[in-house]
Amino acid sequence: MTRLELIIEDLERRQKSIGCGTRSGLLFYLEELGFNIRAGKSDNHKVVTHPALSKLSDFRTTGIDCGHGNAKSVKPCYGRTVLLVLKKYKEELEIIYKANNHV
Repeated sequence: MTRLELIIEDLERRQKSIGCGTRSGLLFYLEELGFNIRAGKSDNHKVVTHPALSKLSDFRTTGIDCGHGNAKSVKPCYGRTVLLVLKKYKEELEIIYKANNHV
């Protein structure tokens, strides 16, 4: 199983209980996969981009809200949003991850 497949499996299993900034939270996983995270319009909102993925696909940006605190669970809709992105662009993300991590 690839690292991306393990992350997808973990997110599917923990959709209702995943945090934002913990060691196994959304932000950590996204950064590990090469996504850039920056502050959005509010303190809790995060804008997620991936320049390398945008070059290979139609992906531009997505957003998540860490309004419940980094360690607490985010709303399940944000976990689903991240999962949809990871699944939709799985092939491209695998290529990028392998290139960046010399796998």
